[in-house]
Order: sequence, then structure tokens, then C-alpha cells
Amino acid sequence: MTTFSSTVESVRVKLPSEALATQCRQGECCLRIGDELDPFLIVDVDALAAIEATQRDTRCDYVFVGGDPSEAWIVPIELTAGQLRVEKTVKQVRAGAKLANRLVPLGEEVRFRPVAAYRYAKKYVFQEFKMNENQIRFRDKSVAIRLAKCGDSLRSKLS
Repeated sequence: MTTFSSTVESVRVKLPSEALATQCRQGECCLRIGDELDPFLIVDVDALAAIEATQRDTRCDYVFVGGDPSEAWIVPIELTAGQLRVEKTVKQVRAGAKLANRLVPLGEEVRFRPVAAYRYAKKYVFQEFKMNENQIRFRDKSVAIRLAKCGDSLRSKLS
């Protein structure tokens, strides 16, 4: 498996520095990123879209690239300060997976885990996220979106 630092570097060289963020925060919602995931980079997808002059309405908030010494991770992240909505979140995270596929070279092995952080959610929503049609495809695998409360640690969602 490719080391996380070489994956981070291979993605970093493809991006303008203006598209990189230091934290995952959208309004009142954030995901904490600890030192155990260092080195890492966070792609601010809105900033990247502005730089590339793309007008896609559907996109996730961030794409995290990093990991720990044993594995590299790529994580599309959607932050919702309000009510969590399945259809909208799935579309946004799928767009993030497409960007992740474009950023990570095909020969590099990475672990993929889409994450959506929310402030409020109705109980039935959690089951809907587990349904097959709401899984996110990245290369040869489909995985469910891992849900997090605003303020949670990203590391806790990568197991």
C-alpha cells in the first residue's frame, strides 16, 4: 500500500495553494482533525471550483487526504449545520468521490471513507444512509457514508 505521505504529496502538487484549507468548518459545523493524521491536506472544494471556474451546483465541502503511518485515506466530507437530508447529502458526497478519483493517481492504493457531519437528524435518516442506493462508489468499491455529529473527530470515523 502506498504511504500516506506520498499520497498527500501526489495530490498536493495537483492543486493551487488557494484551494487548500487548514480545517473542516462550514458555519457552525466542523470536524476535528488531530495530529495523528499528520501530514494531511484538506481540499476546499468551493475554493477549487472558483479557481477552476466550474459552476457545478453539486459538490461536497471538503476532501481530506492523509492518514496514519499504515494507510492513506481519501475522505469526501459534507458538513451540514442544519437538518441532515439524505438525497442532497448523497449527491454532494458522490461529487466529492468523483473529485477524489481525479486527484489520486490510479496506481496509488488508498482507503476511501465518505463522511457527512450534521447538527440535527431525524431517526429514520440513519437507516436510509445504509441503503445500497445511497452508497458511494470510489473506483472498485461502494461504501456507506459514515455519519458524524458536528464537532466529532475525523479519526474516529476512519475505522
